[in-house]
Amino acid sequence: MKDFHWLPKSEIAKLEQNGIRDAAALYEATDSKPKRTALAKSTGVGGDILETLAQLVDLTRVQWVSPTAARMLLEAGCNSTAKLAKMDADELDEALARVNTGNIFFKGKIGLRDVKRLIRAAGYI
Repeated sequence: MKDFHWLPKSEIAKLEQNGIRDAAALYEATDSKPKRTALAKSTGVGGDILETLAQLVDLTRVQWVSPTAARMLLEAGCNSTAKLAKMDADELDEALARVNTGNIFFKGKIGLRDVKRLIRAAGYI
C-alpha cells in the first residue's frame, strides 16, 4: 500500500488498520461498487480515494504495471484493465508520452512496442 505514496497517508493508514495491507487485499475489497461503498463506511476512507485506489490496483494486475505505471495509465485516461485491453496502442503511446512529459515519472520514453505488450497483457485478465 505504501507504493501509492502520492495518496494521503492517513487514508492508507485507515485501510491498513482494517486489515487491508496490500494491493491484492485491496482489489478483493474494492472489485465492485457495493464493496467500495461498504469499505468507505467501515473505514472512513473517502469514496474518491477508494475509487482511485480500486482503479490503480486493477491496473497493477497487468504484468509489468507498477503502481507508478498504473498512475500514468490512469492519468492517460485508462482506468481499468478492461479499458486498457481495448485501447489503441498509438493513442495510448501518445497519451503516456504527454503524461510523462508533464510529470516526469520516467526518465526515458515508454516505447510503442511496450505499450502494445501492455495492451495484450491486459487482454489476458
